[in-house]
Formats: sequence, structure tokens, C-alpha cells
Amino acid sequence: MMTYMKDCLLLYALFYCIVFSNLYGQVETTMPDQPEVIIVNTSQLDAFQNLEAKNYELAIEQFDQLLKERPNYISALMGKAKSYLEFGQYQEAYDAYLKALEKDPSDHYSLEGLGHAAMFLNQADLALTYYKRALVYRPYDAQLYEAIAVSQMCTNNYLNAAESAKMASLMYNKKNIAAPYPLILSYFSYALINDQENMNQVLAYTKDFNFSQIWPYPIIQFIKGDIDALKVISHIQSEKQEIEAHTYIGLKLRLNQLFDESEIHLDWVRNSGKNNVLETLIAKHTPKHPEGSDSEDSISRLFHD
Repeated sequence: MMTYMKDCLLLYALFYCIVFSNLYGQVETTMPDQPEVIIVNTSQLDAFQNLEAKNYELAIEQFDQLLKERPNYISALMGKAKSYLEFGQYQEAYDAYLKALEKDPSDHYSLEGLGHAAMFLNQADLALTYYKRALVYRPYDAQLYEAIAVSQMCTNNYLNAAESAKMASLMYNKKNIAAPYPLILSYFSYALINDQENMNQVLAYTKDFNFSQIWPYPIIQFIKGDIDALKVISHIQSEKQEIEAHTYIGLKLRLNQLFDESEIHLDWVRNSGKNNVLETLIAKHTPKHPEGSDSEDSISRLFHD
């Protein structure tokens, strides 16, 4: 009897393995008389997954297809706008965010996206308008305050830029997030209006933060005078960091009245063509000093002569 049961079990197991191997990756309907087998393809990413994977061009195509089928699918419209923004097509991003805003005038994500697109379209005043409208719906959003600070720096409204950056730092601090960039923005905003007292307060405030040695900590060390510009440059690991380094080195040298050297760094950033980095916009909107040099090759000579 035991042998018979064992043989039956082995036969059943063999049958199960054959059936399972044939149906693996397939879904079969429960209709017993007309079974329909549907092949499940999990290898192709959808639009949202391609956006997450930074496949922006493909994501835009897929969002367009979704919107053809469902024109009021606001998530697809927002995804398309985000893809355009990340892909560097700022006018298209602006237009897409504007369509999303028309469907929901109180959507702070659309307002913030319009602000970002406007910033990279070199329309800082318009960006500031959208950021402030978004702040009505998200009054404790640290990133919004940080974006507002940058747009205010680009409109030469340095006092308000410093205060906005300080608010961003406060919001981050309440969430126990170490955020060095708002402190950097605040420091240089005060520096551009020669407010030495508040500059010193910002520097004193940095002592309360246990920033790691990763970027942009070397910039803070440079601002405090702990390291020199060459040491900052040695920490650069990306194109974006290079833009940031030369911008803040240039602003610090300007503060130290080393105008020729300052303009070498700032002009290098201005002429870099990397308009998708906020520090490029800051450098472009920083008034040029008449004594400064505008040679693109000067930056190389400065560090290699």
C-alpha cells in the first residue's frame, strides 16, 4: 500500500512539474471550455518606471501615448513635464506643467515645476512668482524656501535671499536633516550686501552641524578659511560639483576684493554652457566687476602656472 501511494505521489509531482514549466510566465483564464493564454511581459518598463530609471526620451513617448488615450490623466501629464525638465527641455516642461496647473490651480507640484522651468529659462522673476504661489500651499517646505533664495539671488534681492535661505535651513533642521547648501546661499547673500555681522552668524551656525566630509563640505571649509581653493578643487568628482566650486570660490575671492581672480572663476562658470545647474545662474546674475578678466582659458592658467 505504501509503495502504491509513493508511486502515485511521484506521478502527481511529475505531472505538476510539467504543467508548471509550461505555464511559467503565463496567465490562464478559468474558463474550462475555452482557455485563453495571455503572455505576461515584465521586461518592458512603463512610463513612470522609465522616468525613475532616467530614460527620459522613452518616458516622454510613453506619457504621450497615455495622454492620447486619457487626455485628463494628470499623473501622466505631470510625469511628462518632469521628464522634460530632467531631460533639459525647459520650454516643453513649462508648457506641460502649465497644462497640469490649468486642471488643478492649487497643485503645488505644478507651481514648483513651473518655477524650476522658468529658472532654467532664465526668467528668475517669473520663477519667484510661481515659488511664492506654491509656498501658500506648502508653507513649511524647505526645498521651496531654498529655490526662492536662489531666484532672489538671481534678481539681486540679496537680503531676502539670505532670509529665505535661513528659513530653508531652519525647516531642514526641524527634520534633523543636515543641509549645507542653504547656509552657503545665506552666507553669500549677506556677503553681496556686505553684511559682515550676519555672515559671521552663519559661520558660527555651521559649527553646530556635524557635516560629513563629503561634498559640499569642502566649500564650507574654504569659506571659513580652513582650506584653500586648490584643496576645494581636489575634492571635485562631477561636472555639477565643478560648477558649484568655481561659483563659490569666485564669490569668496570677490568678498576678499581679489576681483581679477574672482572673475576668472565666475566667467568660467558663465561660459560653461551648463545652464541646468543653479550655480551657473547665480554666477550669470552676479554683477561683473569692471577689473575682472573674461578669458575662458584663465581658469586653467590660474591653477597650472
